[in-house]
Order: sequence, then structure tokens, then C-alpha cells
Amino acid sequence: MADGLIKIRQVETDEGFLSLKEAWNALLAASSSESFFQRWEWLYHWWQAYRREDFGLMILLAYRGEELVGIGPFYVVEPAESGLLAQKRMMFLGTSLTALISEYMDIISKEGYEEDVVEAIFRHICESGATDDISLHNMPSESATIARLKGLAKGAGFNFDARVGECPYIALPGDWDAFMEGLSPSMRSKIRAGRRRLERHADAAIRNTAPGEFEKDFEEFKRLHQKRWEALDKPGSFSGGNFERFLRSVSEVLLRDGLLRLSFLSVSGRNIAALYNINYKGRVYFFQSGLDASFDRSLAPGLLLHADSIEEAIRSGMKEYDFLLMGNTDDYKKRWTRSSRRLSDIEIYRPGIIRRILSVKGAAKARIGRYLNGTGLHKGS
Repeated sequence: MADGLIKIRQVETDEGFLSLKEAWNALLAASSSESFFQRWEWLYHWWQAYRREDFGLMILLAYRGEELVGIGPFYVVEPAESGLLAQKRMMFLGTSLTALISEYMDIISKEGYEEDVVEAIFRHICESGATDDISLHNMPSESATIARLKGLAKGAGFNFDARVGECPYIALPGDWDAFMEGLSPSMRSKIRAGRRRLERHADAAIRNTAPGEFEKDFEEFKRLHQKRWEALDKPGSFSGGNFERFLRSVSEVLLRDGLLRLSFLSVSGRNIAALYNINYKGRVYFFQSGLDASFDRSLAPGLLLHADSIEEAIRSGMKEYDFLLMGNTDDYKKRWTRSSRRLSDIEIYRPGIIRRILSVKGAAKARIGRYLNGTGLHKGS
């Protein structure tokens, strides 16, 4: 099909964003790059929690005639400075330099329209002067969007940089015994020993949050998450207001829709560990956890909650358990699996030494933000 058939319409208001819910999710379901973190609910609640005065909504809708065939889920950060250093930056909704909490991001395209949608969106960005650089984080490294944008950027005389992170995941077998056999002997031993120790506590229990328990359980999850990171002299994701506001609002929607599994391990009525998992179309995303490190660590409560969640996922017919992006304290993820995917951060910008310096600074800030507020910190167990 000819790219000239694709026309771009721009959405810059909350009202416009709100009106897109049904069309957005329908297009996502028809795309070849669908992931949970691209869903309208996730990104709309992120925008409501994280928007600032210097953030400008810029959702680019690609139409072929009257049919919606693509979405560029973007916003633009206006420059804080003036003069030579003033640079506008375009990013994916759900990501910022201090809160990269969304993964498997991409331009959303109806299957078969991917190349034309990406080209039409890139051309619109260039012709409109909407941004000085395009900074897109946490894209699947195998996405055809990356290769297409690289070619378009080079053809337009822009620079293109990419950085890569790692996402361990488990391809789930059909039964628990087969899963256990696939683990290393030391991991099998740890799970079995931990479960035996847990059985000695007659009042030990693992439970999942029901809708009527959400408010109380969300506060308890927040407490356990903060305790885990305070024990490491780190601030924790809930140390600032934006993340709590975002996660509280979106979690209510996910729980209502049956997508959230918020689980707790308790002993004698005391919650000692928690796990925040998202279940979506055959995949479990491990998003965040909490732990009371003052309890007996030999029990390995974090490991036991993951084991319980993996066993439940297998019973439910789920196909994958995704640990998401590795952070600075996430070596434990590699003990569960040898399989990993790659996520790429890409940046497209005009040539020039000043631009290059800013690019390096931006990358450093993104990695720091990932550790403190996003993809590293929120997944530790």
C-alpha cells in the first residue's frame, strides 16, 4: 500500500485522549506488537498522574481514509532553557527521564500497515517541527519500528543512537513438575526447603486481593515495598507522590477487569511479602514487590511468592512469566531462567556537538531515573 494514503491527525487535549479508549484498545488488539503497557488505561492514568506544565500531549493518529490504522502515543517535553541549549524532546507516554515505568513500548499499527504508519508519523514529526529530538524508551529490540526509524533518520540526515537492556522471562511448561525440572538443582532445593519451612508455620497463608480489600491492601503493599527499599537505604517508588497516585488509580481499574494479581504472604496475621503481577493475554508481568526484611530471611518469602505465582500461572494456562527489565539489584531474576529479551532505548536528533552532549546527559539521567523510580526499583523482590 502507498504511504501517501496515510494521513495524520494530532490529539493534544485530555478530552481527545479520553475519547480514544475503545478505538485505541481495538487497534492494539489488531496490531502485531501488542503488550499490556500500550493499553489506553495504563497510559491515560500515567498521563493524569505524571503530566507537568512543560509536558505537551501529542498523540499522532494515522488514518487510511476513515480507518484508524496507527497510533503514535507521544508527548513533548518543552525546554527549560532558552537559546542554544533549548531542546524539545518527544517521548512515549508512560515514560520519562525519571519514571520509565512502561515497557514493550512501540508505535501501534494495524498488522500489515507497520511500515507505512511509521513513515507517515516520522514525516509528520519532521514537517511539523514538533520536537528537536525523539527519545523513545523500552522498545522491543526486534521491533521493525526501530529498523524503520533508523533508516528514516539516516535518510533525513539525523543521528541515531540505541542502548539495550535485558528482560528475563520464563516460557511456562504445561505442569509444575516440568517447570521444577527445568530449574537448577540449587533453585529446586531452595523452593522445596522454603515450602517445608513455611509449612511449619501453621498460621502461614498466601492470599490474593479481592476488590473489596483493595484500599487496605494497597496501603499494606505500599508499606512492604517501602520497607524493602528502606532496608537498602534507598527511597522506594512510593517516596514521591506521582507514582503512588498513578499506581493507585490504575490498580483499581486492573483489579476490576481481572488483570491484577496482588498477593501477600503472611505469618500469624503479619504480612511479610507482597507481589504485584499483571496478567494479560497469556503473560504474567512481574511489576513490583515488597518485603519486610525484619522477618526471618531464611524463609525466603520473596522466592516463595514468586514460586506460588508461577505455579498459579501454570495452572491457569498462562504461557509466560515475564520479570521485565533488569535493574541494579535484580540478579536474582537470572536464577529463575536462562531466557531473556532485549529492550532498546533509541534517540534521533540533529547532528551537532551541543546536541550530542545533551544526548549523553539525557541517557545518564534516564538510567538514574530507571534505578530510582522505575524499571529497576519497582521490580525488586
